[in-house]
Amino acid sequence: MLYYANGGPGPATKLRRVHAPGDGHYATWRSAPDEKWTVRHGWLPDRNAQLDIQCLGEFFMVDASEVPEMQAQMREQCERV
Repeated sequence: MLYYANGGPGPATKLRRVHAPGDGHYATWRSAPDEKWTVRHGWLPDRNAQLDIQCLGEFFMVDASEVPEMQAQMREQCERV
């Protein structure tokens, strides 16, 4: 499972994951199931996650151990609004 987020400066506002191994095979990564995380609904299917990751220029790979903290920051940010 590979995770990607935007952010900087400040906490991430978008979080994506791709159900692909980190072995570097592009075809496997491109065809793998993908999801986006939202504060209200958790992980949801997102057919455009890989396209967003490649083309928007705002996503970077993050370690899975960082994801819970990013989710907490996104929840806090949502509660402030």
